[in-house]
Amino acid sequence: MIKWSNYIILLMSILICVFSGEIFLRIYRPEFGRLQWEDPFLGSSSSEYQRFNPNQFKGDKKRILFLGDSFLAGSAVKSLSNRFPVLLNNKLGDSAEIQILATGGWGTDQELLGFLQKGKAWKPDIVVIAFVDNDIANILSNRQGDVRKPFFAIDEQDNLKLFDGFGHPLSYETIMENIQTSRWNLSYLFNFIWFHEKLFIGEYLTSPEDNDIDNNVDLRYLLFRNKREIQKAKFDEIYNNQDKLSWSPERMVLNISAYIHEDFPLNTYQWSLLEKILLKFNDEVRGSNAELYLMLLPNAIDQERLETISGGTYEKIFQTPTGRVTLRSAEPRDRLAIICKKTGIVFYDPTPLFIDKIKKHNLMKSIWPKRTEGHFNDLGHKILAEIIYDFFKADSRIVKIGIMRTKPVTR
Repeated sequence: MIKWSNYIILLMSILICVFSGEIFLRIYRPEFGRLQWEDPFLGSSSSEYQRFNPNQFKGDKKRILFLGDSFLAGSAVKSLSNRFPVLLNNKLGDSAEIQILATGGWGTDQELLGFLQKGKAWKPDIVVIAFVDNDIANILSNRQGDVRKPFFAIDEQDNLKLFDGFGHPLSYETIMENIQTSRWNLSYLFNFIWFHEKLFIGEYLTSPEDNDIDNNVDLRYLLFRNKREIQKAKFDEIYNNQDKLSWSPERMVLNISAYIHEDFPLNTYQWSLLEKILLKFNDEVRGSNAELYLMLLPNAIDQERLETISGGTYEKIFQTPTGRVTLRSAEPRDRLAIICKKTGIVFYDPTPLFIDKIKKHNLMKSIWPKRTEGHFNDLGHKILAEIIYDFFKADSRIVKIGIMRTKPVTR
């Protein structure tokens, strides 16, 4: 009898430790609920994406689908419920339902594939691509961090082609027929143990250069390496407002690529590639009787300077080892507006109102408390949700669909 009592006490002690560990991580380390997992067909996908079942949502509510990267996946927010699409959903009440398909490190290419794999089957009325500056760099790579991912390229006939991470042709059917699901990552403690076990054996310490050679991949796609220490070292020269750079951004694929004004061959190809991807995106969305919106997210070149927020007034000419380069915070907005006009996509830019709000209330430090953290925090999400809600009320297309049960606001 004493022996069984000891077993019961031991079991209860283990359960208490597990329960306490789970509660602790959910409160103090919420990022372990947002880990992304290797996905053989998308590169990586988030826990939230893998749990998403497009067939489980029923009802007559109008549907809005948001697609994005780490900004929508929950980086820098205390709770996933504080993300702006969720806050917007709360404001809309019973008139609509919002879902998010996002993973840290995704580019517009993976967002398109995620839409084809899961989003399209959900049958949304509105699809919103949340575009951020590093999306232009992410689409020009066959890797997401150290994990291979599918990528698009423009062939000699000016057609958009899809390839796997090794550079072999890939069909859309392969993406759509292979949906990854996971049930274990509901536990933060499981994610914590899994993450540290992978780190311990060195899986996250390998460098892409140490892996086998990408013989079938265009060399331009091998220029992008997600090494934060390299990017930080280079960006420090921009943060310090130097006139001369020791490196040539026009010959690299970095987050800063979106802000280059000059039409150098590399970034010209990047923008052309993005246009082709968005054209395909729009065809797929319209083919499912939905409307596609491209929304520019407010992000800053330098989180300590208001004028460097995308869509802002920052403009500076740098002398580089290979010539002069102009960086403009308005460059992504201007180029996206042109692309959307050509492809028939609705372009929405909330950055002017976002910048005005920050300037009026001196919120730069409150929204980006750390210069090293590029994502805006909970306050930024709250402000953005309010701005988008007002836009929805004023947009005749959204009102016509029936998402807003009110008349458009006259401005």
